[in-house]
Amino acid sequence: MKVQKVTLKDVEIRERNGEFERVFVNEKTYPAFLTNYTLKRGKELGYIESSLFSELAKLQHLQDLEEKNGELSLAALEGFDESKALQIIYLAVTGANRKLELSFDEFLEKYHDSFEKTMTLYANLIADLVASDQNQFAKGLKKSTKHNHKKKPNRHQ
Repeated sequence: MKVQKVTLKDVEIRERNGEFERVFVNEKTYPAFLTNYTLKRGKELGYIESSLFSELAKLQHLQDLEEKNGELSLAALEGFDESKALQIIYLAVTGANRKLELSFDEFLEKYHDSFEKTMTLYANLIADLVASDQNQFAKGLKKSTKHNHKKKPNRHQ
């Protein structure tokens, strides 16, 4: 599983030469990754309603469109909810940093990445989870579909 990085920082508004500007302070970078526990917690909080596999499929479709057309249209992004992506990122940060006590609202106050970076991070988190879970998924599926090949007595006469 690849560990992603998320930088959280506070924003201050300062006046300089009669103009206001945003200044970022208290910057700190945290590891972020999804686990089975964070997925469970996300479902309990209502952050995850559908399978992340289906989200990954949507993201893959967008990437395919972008590669085919050379650009990504805004219409293609219409089905994506940035707040859902932020919730997944929040789960990944707080799941990887169990001692970090940060509510979702506090996280949003400190997370300042662009839409593009947010969607890229979101896609990477899901892809990393799927890639690391792929072998476990395949083993579980094989085990659950394994048939007992012992000959059963025929009860019909």
